[in-house]
Amino acid sequence: MSEKIIDLNGAFMPESEAKVSVLDSGFNAGDGVYDVTRYNAEEAFLASTNPTILPVQSINGVKPTKETPGPITKRLIQGWNKRVGLDIVEQALGHLEPAERDRLLKEWRTKSAS
Repeated sequence: MSEKIIDLNGAFMPESEAKVSVLDSGFNAGDGVYDVTRYNAEEAFLASTNPTILPVQSINGVKPTKETPGPITKRLIQGWNKRVGLDIVEQALGHLEPAERDRLLKEWRTKSAS
């Protein structure tokens, strides 16, 4: 299994490279916020301020869903398409050669119908 990537004070790095100074107030005085809840998600996606909803295929090598995109991501994309009257998947694939675009659109439509 590959090494975990961690966030240390806003910097992402391999776990083996993470170092905390003995002078750090969190280390000395126990300052900090502790989150000990384990989270399990059946699906993950990224969203941005422009009309983009991207399914996450894996997080640290773990697949959050059996299929990508998952059912929630599909519903969000379909809802957005209906709301704006535009197929955002088709638009996102518009830069591809026609044969490749058609192949991927067919694959997407097959997945989104299930």
